[in-house]
Amino acid sequence: YANVTGFKESIAFYCPNGEFQGLRPKTRYTNTSIELTKYDYNVVVNNSSDVSVYLPNPARRGQDYTIIHLTGNKMSIVVSESAHPMLRVDTGDFYTITSAFASYTNESYHLTYVEDFTKTYNGTTYYGIWILQPYHN
Repeated sequence: YANVTGFKESIAFYCPNGEFQGLRPKTRYTNTSIELTKYDYNVVVNNSSDVSVYLPNPARRGQDYTIIHLTGNKMSIVVSESAHPMLRVDTGDFYTITSAFASYTNESYHLTYVEDFTKTYNGTTYYGIWILQPYHN
């Protein structure tokens, strides 16, 4: 356990030389709708009916998720706070709290929250955004 509250840039581990071994990010498995936490990283969705994956509120700088959708059933990725929308980089599609991204294919997605990104959409300027990048199979 490492608590770095108040430390410069909140850096928990600094290793200018050498390697890490045996570190594995947390993986969550679900077949129902879930809200992601700051501790999640890999999320495997194996749904037999429509489900939603809710991004965390508040968003945290540099938060990363890999979402692996195993079925052809509908999975929506939903923005949980109006201040931080989602941009799909390969299509330019923009999603706010009122419009969710929906996947109907067994595909994987990488999401990163970028705090220093500014985007104006439909007359509203957003500071901080979720970047959605599909991994094409």
